[in-house]
Amino acid sequence: MSCSPGKLRIAWSSETPSGRPIEPEIQAALERTAALLKGLGHEVTPKGMGIDYRALFASRGPAAAANFAAGMARLINFANFVHFNMPHGADYLNPQLTIEQAWDVAAYVLSRPRPQKADLDKDFPDLLAKPIDTPYGPYADGFDQQQHTYGPFGPIRAEHAKELRRDVAK
Repeated sequence: MSCSPGKLRIAWSSETPSGRPIEPEIQAALERTAALLKGLGHEVTPKGMGIDYRALFASRGPAAAANFAAGMARLINFANFVHFNMPHGADYLNPQLTIEQAWDVAAYVLSRPRPQKADLDKDFPDLLAKPIDTPYGPYADGFDQQQHTYGPFGPIRAEHAKELRRDVAK
């Protein structure tokens, strides 16, 4: 370092998300580090982070579930999930459905009515960045919702590649 940062205000904590105490050697290392920093002239204060970890972890579940559910609304993601996870006991190394069966199951489930979130048209400001199998418009191409939902996806990919090449050439 070419120049001193001056006196720093440093807060430190040995809180853990689970509330369990940290290992004694880690606690000792933290305290030694804090003492060293204080000895260098910095303002060093032990201070909890003030985070309600139980609430934080409780909120993670619904957020993760919503993200997972959003991905499952797209046929390609959903078909891959079905292929490698259904029926119970199947896994990546031991799929029990053919790829065609998985796509049929996923397409059937996605064809069933479900509640629609408002303002989906605002999800992708750059429509060319929108996944090709997103089951709702608007779209950056002339293909309809049916094709964006169920395919075939090759022509959509080709059109998007052509549009992206045009954008790069500008």
